[in-house]
Amino acid sequence: MRILLIIALGLSLGGTGFGQLMPSLPKGSKWPQNFRELREIYKSTGLEVKRAVVPKAQGVMAKPDIVYVRRGGRELKLDLFLPKPSKKVASIVVLIHGGGWRKGSRTGEHSKAIWLANRGYVAASVEYRLAGEEKFPAAIHDCKDAVRWMRANAKRFNASPDRIAVCGGSAGAHLAALMAAAGPLAKLEGPNETKGSSAVQAVIVIAGPTETDGERAGEQSRKPDSNYRLFFGGTIDEVRSIYARASPANWISKETPPMLIIGEHSMNSAKAILGKLNKMKIPNETLVLKGGIHGEWNWTPWFSITMNRVDNFLNQHLK
Repeated sequence: MRILLIIALGLSLGGTGFGQLMPSLPKGSKWPQNFRELREIYKSTGLEVKRAVVPKAQGVMAKPDIVYVRRGGRELKLDLFLPKPSKKVASIVVLIHGGGWRKGSRTGEHSKAIWLANRGYVAASVEYRLAGEEKFPAAIHDCKDAVRWMRANAKRFNASPDRIAVCGGSAGAHLAALMAAAGPLAKLEGPNETKGSSAVQAVIVIAGPTETDGERAGEQSRKPDSNYRLFFGGTIDEVRSIYARASPANWISKETPPMLIIGEHSMNSAKAILGKLNKMKIPNETLVLKGGIHGEWNWTPWFSITMNRVDNFLNQHLK
């Protein structure tokens, strides 16, 4: 019966590295345009696709609405999830939401944060200024200040200031990669540069742009109502230097921390950054999510596949 079910779902073991089943769309299926259509396609095969909701394990504590920095009268907040009290000093994971730099909320990262806290990490889901409020580099300044706050307060939460990872999906993946790669030469530290280090020791990049001055980004920037245009303040033809400054691939160096890059359907969009990581001999891993549409890492069954890979990566590199 189990063998027949696997055949019916069109599943394969490829790509996860943990024996988990990666979904694949049934042969002949029309490509879904949204998650409603994706659910309907898989429903006919017996696979349930739903938004991942993770209950807190016993002893896990949530501390929402913590102000980590003020920009004039504007308060930026994070939601903190603490693991069950233990003598073991925890590692920290800072989570950055997606939404094309123009929408989204830190609450969208709560399932990941709870999943991580359930496994002993201190996890923080952070807010940052979106493109409709401030243009680049405001968002990266905010994210770096969130890391500074976590580092300065780590010991309050029995966490290590020397073991901090950052994880983002979609637009959040771009910010995570840029946080990890952009050193002093990039001049992206923001107004609180002297108030502590924003360095991270590992980074997880989930299906987001790692090269913002390449051909694909340029094409996207020229479209009407482009997220790129709103975030960077113009098309690539108008403000190319800003696109180059914001491109994580341009800042890879020997100081770049280990990186897990998770792609959708292929790793083609990450070729440039992977080439530079390998040239610099920076430890890196990849995972390709298949059988879904953009954002599937927040939905079952891709959520557990993604998070188990993240946990394995962090166990190797946050020691």
